[in-house]
Amino acid sequence: MNIRFSRLIMWVGVALLLALSLLTLLLWARPAITVINSGQQAMVETSVQLPSSRVVFDRIDPGSQATIYYSPNQTDGVYRYQLRLADGTIIENSCGYVTGNQWGQELVLTLLQDGSVRCEVLL
Repeated sequence: MNIRFSRLIMWVGVALLLALSLLTLLLWARPAITVINSGQQAMVETSVQLPSSRVVFDRIDPGSQATIYYSPNQTDGVYRYQLRLADGTIIENSCGYVTGNQWGQELVLTLLQDGSVRCEVLL
C-alpha cells in the first residue's frame, strides 16, 4: 500500500472520529425536559411552555417516563407546565428558569403518588 494513501486514510479516520465526538457532545449537552409518572394514573398530555417554544408529551403511563430535547435558542424566562391526567384533573404551575443558549440543562417533572408535581432543574 502506498504511504500517501495510508496517511490519507489515517487523516480521514481522525477527521471522522473528531466529527463523531463533536456530534456526540452536542447531542449530550442539548437542553432537555424529562417527565416521570410515579403517580397512580396516566398523564394524558403534558405540555411545557418555554419562553420561545412549546414542548408537548403524549400519554405517559404510570411507571413510565419520556424525554424531549429542545432548542437552546430561547429568551430568558420560566418553565410553565400543564399536566392533564386520565381523570380530567389539570395541574398547572411554573418553575425553574430558562436562560437563552444554556446547554446541558434538564427540567425534570415528576408526578408523585399523592398527585403533586416535583420540579427539578438539573445542570
